[in-house]
Amino acid sequence: MEVDGLRIVEFQHLRYVYEETEQRFVPGAVALGRTYNDMLQEASGLSESEARHRINTVGRNSVDVEMPSLPVSMAHEFFTLFYIYQIMCYYVWYYFTYWNMGIVMTVVVLGAAVVNIYTQRQIQSSIVQMTRYRTDVTVFRDGQWRELSSPDIAPGDLVKVSENWLVPCDMAIVKGTTVCDESMLTGESMPVQKFPIPERSTDVYDPEKGSKKHTLFAGTRVLSSGRNEEILAIVQTTGAHTTKGQLIQSILFPIPMRFKYNEHLKVLISLLLIYAVIACILVINFLLSNGKLSNRYAAFCYAIFVLSCVISPLLPVVITVGQVNASQRLEKLGIFSLNVQRITLCGKVRIFCFDKTGTLTKQGLDFLGVQPVKDCRFTPIVNNVKDAPSAEELLYALSTCHSVGSLEDRLVGNEVEVRMFTSTGWELVEKEGEQPCVKSKEEPGLELEFIKRYDFDHHRMSMSVVVRNRKSGKYYVFCKGSYERMQQLSSAASVPDDYKSVADRLAKDGCYVLGLSYRELPSDWTHEQVVAFADNREAVDENLSLLGLILFRNELKDDTADAIAKLKGGDIRTVMITGDNAMCGCYIARKSGMVASSSRVILGEMVSTKEMKKLVWRDVDSEEEYDLPGVKHLVAQGEDVELAVTGVAFDYLVSMGEIKGLLLNIRIFSRMTPDGKVECVKLHMETGAVTGMCGDGGNDCGALRFAHAGVALSDAEASVVSPFTSREKTIQSVVDLCREGRCSLATSFASVKFLIMYGLIGSVLRLFMYYHAINLSQWCWILVEGFMLVGCSYVITLSKPLDELKDMRPTSSLIGPTTLVSILGQEAINIIYLACSIHMLSSEVWYCPFSPDNVDVAKWWLMSDNHLATVLFFAVIFQQHIAAWVFSFGSQYRQPIWRNYLLLAFIAAVTTLDLYLLLGEPSIVTDRFRIASSTNVVGLPDIPMPMSFRLKYLGMILGNIFTCILFEYVVVLGPVRSYFRNKYHTDLIPMKK
Repeated sequence: MEVDGLRIVEFQHLRYVYEETEQRFVPGAVALGRTYNDMLQEASGLSESEARHRINTVGRNSVDVEMPSLPVSMAHEFFTLFYIYQIMCYYVWYYFTYWNMGIVMTVVVLGAAVVNIYTQRQIQSSIVQMTRYRTDVTVFRDGQWRELSSPDIAPGDLVKVSENWLVPCDMAIVKGTTVCDESMLTGESMPVQKFPIPERSTDVYDPEKGSKKHTLFAGTRVLSSGRNEEILAIVQTTGAHTTKGQLIQSILFPIPMRFKYNEHLKVLISLLLIYAVIACILVINFLLSNGKLSNRYAAFCYAIFVLSCVISPLLPVVITVGQVNASQRLEKLGIFSLNVQRITLCGKVRIFCFDKTGTLTKQGLDFLGVQPVKDCRFTPIVNNVKDAPSAEELLYALSTCHSVGSLEDRLVGNEVEVRMFTSTGWELVEKEGEQPCVKSKEEPGLELEFIKRYDFDHHRMSMSVVVRNRKSGKYYVFCKGSYERMQQLSSAASVPDDYKSVADRLAKDGCYVLGLSYRELPSDWTHEQVVAFADNREAVDENLSLLGLILFRNELKDDTADAIAKLKGGDIRTVMITGDNAMCGCYIARKSGMVASSSRVILGEMVSTKEMKKLVWRDVDSEEEYDLPGVKHLVAQGEDVELAVTGVAFDYLVSMGEIKGLLLNIRIFSRMTPDGKVECVKLHMETGAVTGMCGDGGNDCGALRFAHAGVALSDAEASVVSPFTSREKTIQSVVDLCREGRCSLATSFASVKFLIMYGLIGSVLRLFMYYHAINLSQWCWILVEGFMLVGCSYVITLSKPLDELKDMRPTSSLIGPTTLVSILGQEAINIIYLACSIHMLSSEVWYCPFSPDNVDVAKWWLMSDNHLATVLFFAVIFQQHIAAWVFSFGSQYRQPIWRNYLLLAFIAAVTTLDLYLLLGEPSIVTDRFRIASSTNVVGLPDIPMPMSFRLKYLGMILGNIFTCILFEYVVVLGPVRSYFRNKYHTDLIPMKK
């Protein structure tokens, strides 16, 4: 369509504009300022005409997901190739007046369709509720403030931010400070402080990186400013381009992931189709020749029976049911998924990466104290900063060098900073029209006013503040950050010689260590000079003097070590990717069991020399140094060593092309930026290993989104940052996810194998039947194709996961040797016993073969009244029992078969019925099934099947059962498989657990 002179199309709720110069449609976009300076210059509002043009370019600020009508939902469900195939298959039942069977299968299909339609409409309804939000927005248009509906705002609009306001789009704050609740979107449980973008800064605005603290995201709620000041923001993205819009997009249009299981399923169906076509041709030939059937259309319909048997219409249904069952079990454990198909993928996870703080360790940190520096020497650690030398500067630093805010008399912000500020006993004051300040509760009049605050930057690894002592009039700069960064920013004269070794030792002992530096500004500077100076961050971070180290204790969560042990026991490599320092990472890795206590840890880090920076590898305990070839030699020799690298060293190894040779031997990645975490996960995935990532959804959201199995420890049921979210906030959820993933994959295989086996058994049955021009009775078909097929297919999916992770993963190859040997071996056994059954019957002196010359073959009900039909019925019904039974074996990934109570009850009930039909006295039930043991029933053989033969035949059936069970236990799951696996299987991706 054409709007405002623009040729546009909309696809998946995104607008595309035709670009004349490129001769193609490109995503609609509005050019906004890239840097903070540019954004502030543009923060003057839009004209009505410009706003209209921008809305026409990118679309309205809404994601219009319409709730389809019931007829439309039904059409989407029924007018698919799957249902057309089902209709074709089940039509033949009605064609042959198999009314009972036709009705049974129709009810099954309609029931599944009703469930699918209901489920889809529930999901669609929740999505519609998520998108149908409208609110009034105060917008500066044409030089004046006006009230507009939220869909009518455009990128670049200047808006007023209100308290208790659900943010309608992504916007950057240009004035004022506020507190925001992001739990509905990212799962962050703590309220988050938001600050205005810095003035006179040429840094690039990027909400995925350092600009997140300046951004209000769509779908989050503004709680309070705390100072009742005017808060202004400039709209950045609207509609489907917002963070919330991307979440909706990921739900509506999930990115398909190639999984070997799905690819092999297509190949397997193609092979089955070829087999089915051959079987259909044979059936038609048998009926037209041996059966003397003249109606070719009737012969074709008989062939359709074979086709529907070989490629069961229930195949996609049982796979989905198994995944939904796994999803429901996970929800009971507090784990939620946006895409149930990802659960099966988790069954093949080989590597799982973990953030440290808040993931492996507890969310909160305990403030231990500070280790002050006095006269370039460390003094003893003090718990109360007032007891330290330079107590005044340390107290000022701890009370001001943070981004803590207040919300309804409650401190909010980073947990570390809240604990640090609380330890001072000072009070945070935020008043309208005044600069925020902190004041001492013990010394009246002692207040420190914030002049400038540079929030923590992941790339700088530090934050800085410029403050004024209102009582003395002195100005100070305080800077806090990683202890490595503080060493770089502080003058060498203020740094003790043993600074690095002391800090490393504290970190190695499990302390979360930060460095602290300061500078007192010249007393002759005017306030205006200080303000001008404070606008230059590079200048602010110069000429600092080291004050000391701030120490926190970050303990492991109670179940972290147990979860890591379970994952390693399940042959899953665990890796740490943290923004914290390497020594603290080593401590947590050892304490959690990620690194064995006996293993040496060799750390790779960049060291500055006079000429250049070089990569140095050092044993963290003995300080012994190695070069890169030496480290490679240790790894190649299989030494008991674990590698660790810093973020800078990681970047160096990537740039030099050395990372791939060392990647699967590096256990700890420290001081990693958000981009570095994404790159690290990406490299692990490129090895071919299915890779997971677990974090709290903070600075690791990119890595969580990128991983095959991202698990966000979050309060939200659906998080924009990850395919899976866990409300339990423990890595035990990763163990549960892997258990369910393996169970789901094994169950999917069991379901597919059962349906394939059912198809092969059924097709061979029909070939035998139509070769002899016989058929089963209608009630036999109801039991075989209705009750048994649907019932067994369902109860197989109810298998629950094993309580522990075994040291192997289920196969994902449907055409691999394990799967093919299982299916073909079982089918070969069944064919042999089926042939033996016919031979046993034909060897009896009382047996009289059925002659098609005596009946009209088109009248199928006349073809079932014979001994052979009865024998074939019992052979096939028990072979179906066996298939459902043996494919539920294998307790490596699922609980033992005897724990699937519904499966046991179902098999027991059907077996009881079968034994009654085989061995029971003639009755109305045996008559209804046309069992040839009945007497005085018109059409059945004059000579009933003797009890002696039935008992002998039961012995053959038991032999069939025993042989199939023995084959599955010994060959497929037992010693034969182990022998060939140990002899021929090679690990394509060798790695340490």
